[in-house]
Amino acid sequence: MSFYLAVGIPPQLVSKLRESLDSQIYIGDVTDFPIGRATTRGRSSWVAYTLQIGSSSASLVGKGAIRRTHNNDKSALLISGVEALLGCENVPSITLLLHWMSGWIQNEEVHATCEERVRIENLPETVETMQSDVRYIVCGNSSSATGSEMTTL
Repeated sequence: MSFYLAVGIPPQLVSKLRESLDSQIYIGDVTDFPIGRATTRGRSSWVAYTLQIGSSSASLVGKGAIRRTHNNDKSALLISGVEALLGCENVPSITLLLHWMSGWIQNEEVHATCEERVRIENLPETVETMQSDVRYIVCGNSSSATGSEMTTL
């Protein structure tokens, strides 16, 4: 059992994903798994990847038994990676979804309970309070999103 963080991206970012994220972050394709479908819902051409350090995403979002210390808080790696992805040409947003996985990633049902739009400058605060099974739509500075808006699904 562990936290899994998935990122949904448009197909033109696949080649940029590895170079945008720190080498400590393991990237696994989950596009065809339930967590991937929940992350990219409504964006049929998008792809989804899990982002992990070790066997969990906990240190990227400071969840579970992970205490935030200078040694294990890796949220800055996530934030800088998302900033780099949103800095690519013609990329107005990406999606993030955190899920507490209690079964097999290949078949555990995952359903987003709500959707929240977040501007990139608000991402550090959002990561600190990230909730499980909420689809976060992270928008770049040129996006029309204002502040943070939540929609129940």
